[in-house]
Amino acid sequence: MLYYIDDSHPTKVLLAERGFSADLCKLAGLPGAQLLTGPDGKSGSLFRLSDEGLASPAPYTPIRYDSAGQRWFYRGAGIWFGWSERPPAPGVLRRKTTLSGHMVRLRDGNDWEVPAIRIITGETGLPRVFCLDNDGQVTRVVPIEYAALQGFVERAWTVISGGPDSDLMDNEAFEFACAALRLNYRIERSEVAAMELISDRNELIPCLRAMCDGPTLQAYMEQLNAETAQKKTALAEVPSL
Repeated sequence: MLYYIDDSHPTKVLLAERGFSADLCKLAGLPGAQLLTGPDGKSGSLFRLSDEGLASPAPYTPIRYDSAGQRWFYRGAGIWFGWSERPPAPGVLRRKTTLSGHMVRLRDGNDWEVPAIRIITGETGLPRVFCLDNDGQVTRVVPIEYAALQGFVERAWTVISGGPDSDLMDNEAFEFACAALRLNYRIERSEVAAMELISDRNELIPCLRAMCDGPTLQAYMEQLNAETAQKKTALAEVPSL
């Protein structure tokens, strides 16, 4: 994937000011290649991200702009991103360190691992940090940058498990599905939207179920039902005295 910014001498500080995450700023290969004419019709710089933190090296992408052979999308704040031929596959974007989850087939036809944020035991699947409580005792808590995601998943679990209706909205659910995917892949909401990975009919609910560890619960219930049926069959076969 390539990125373009409408500045001929970009810095990582400028990228941060334009809304690039700290993760992406760190990996940006600047100053990049200067362009007289970019996807916005103006001059700027073209760059790509390093492979640091990826599970495997990404295929080599020449740093060149081809208005006819590439697809470009506006990210906002004078920054664009694009690719040639087809969007990157999950294997190209997968991080070296990931969280355990469930595979969900998204609209690109590929299976993406959506991390289980709330596992079946009710505990969090997110990493926790050590801190001190008000009594000075060591405790573990979800880092503040994940607090909103954890809170949303708890609300989603209430709805999925048959609890009272919540004020969950599709747009909000999409935002947090993107946040979950970002934990396992180098992808953000702009890229998810441009790649059209999630629809409100076929992909959004499976993503939420995966975030709530729904497949594990379903497998457990199926096993429990099978064992119950087996016991009933065994009792029925016991001859009466």
